[in-house]
Amino acid sequence: MTLIYIAGGYGVIGSALSILLSIERILGWDGSPPAPGGFYLSETLVHADAAMSRIEQFGIQIFREEREGEFL
Repeated sequence: MTLIYIAGGYGVIGSALSILLSIERILGWDGSPPAPGGFYLSETLVHADAAMSRIEQFGIQIFREEREGEFL
């Protein structure tokens, strides 16, 4: 899978979006009830399909390609 940010590199924008998605999930701004208190990793807090959909809303194109031996 390749993420391409049209206006430039993904680094800072990707980090900011990851933080935003985590905050949205923790506070319940994503439409789900707020997450209970605790320690979370963004990889386990935000479902991958929801994250990819939200990232696309910011104009980042996501290209998915299957590679032998990889699970997408």
